[in-house]
Amino acid sequence: MKRYWFLGTMMGLLSVPCRAGRAEGPEVCSERTSNTAIARWIVQLGSNDFWKREQASQQLGHIGEAAVPQLRAALKSPDLEVRYRARDVLHDIHQRLYSQRLALEGHGDVVVSVAVSPDGRYVLSGSNDGTIRLWDLESGKQVRQLHGRHGSIWAVAFAPDGKHALAGGQASGVVLYDLSTGEQVRSFGPHPDAVRAVVFTPDGRRALSACFDGALRLWEVETGKLLREFTGHKDSIICVACSPDGRHALTGGLDNGHRVRLWDLDNGRELRRFGGHDERIMSAAFSPDGRLAVSSGWDATVRLWDVQTGKEVRCLRGHQTHVYCAVFSPSGKYIISGDEHGELFVWDTASGEHLETFEPGHKGHINALALTSRGRRLVSCGGDRTVRIWLAPE
Repeated sequence: MKRYWFLGTMMGLLSVPCRAGRAEGPEVCSERTSNTAIARWIVQLGSNDFWKREQASQQLGHIGEAAVPQLRAALKSPDLEVRYRARDVLHDIHQRLYSQRLALEGHGDVVVSVAVSPDGRYVLSGSNDGTIRLWDLESGKQVRQLHGRHGSIWAVAFAPDGKHALAGGQASGVVLYDLSTGEQVRSFGPHPDAVRAVVFTPDGRRALSACFDGALRLWEVETGKLLREFTGHKDSIICVACSPDGRHALTGGLDNGHRVRLWDLDNGRELRRFGGHDERIMSAAFSPDGRLAVSSGWDATVRLWDVQTGKEVRCLRGHQTHVYCAVFSPSGKYIISGDEHGELFVWDTASGEHLETFEPGHKGHINALALTSRGRRLVSCGGDRTVRIWLAPE
């Protein structure tokens, strides 16, 4: 009777509507892929008949993403066969869902930074070859090449209007570009040292730059005027993120304390520090609702924080080397992280569980990640001089 525990367990999930299919795969909503049918196929994974077990595995694999919630629940089944087969089917589905779609080649050196346009149509990349490249996300074709002032480009960001972009790097300055012409509109600075990260506020009226001199600077985009300088870091700042409401910023870097800092953009005050990392901090990002933050570092961990209290919610362990980047999915349900060995991990935000590893792609470290706000596309860049487009969780 233990094999039939599952139908009762699944009743809470049966009211969940079947998801619409996508062009990427066979996740099509129909009577055959209803939640009731999925539950029956999962029960059949534990059949005494080998061929019925095989049939159930094949059907669930064909159903795909719509079967994932119930397959995850099946991992707790008391039936060993159900658990093993559910695990294998989940792995196959994840490999199909989290697969590489395109590799964009053209940069002549390491690609350090990427950004995705607000409408999800374009990708911007900055490289140690001194160029900024604009790509069509769907076709992978290069649309335009912009030239920085001098030296490596370590930071790029799209403006909320999608028509302009910021770039910064080794040349100790930040430049605003008109993407329709490729022309420089204005510069922000000079900075006393190289700029490692830039970001716009959500309204596009202000921009932040993180500098190797340890200062965070807030600029007025329309005029290029310096509005405020935030000091407190004792070493280079590597990353900066702006909250969804535009009121706060996160920074992290090479300080010996290895803490993520939260700033108030209106008054310049440092509000709190998030302590837990044992090595330099390489990335920081807000969740879509602004309540959580995620950071990654050289200590091979990804850490989740409560923004309001500064307390660590959980530490995600699984990477075997430096983790250069971590971002939330658009829904906030997942975290994606990339490391020095070129591995991309998918984590469940609520549980901290490592759900899947993307199929191999980059030949070397992954420097940065960006996600489309819709359309399930992940963009990565790295030491192999490529930008790569992936299917990703929402």
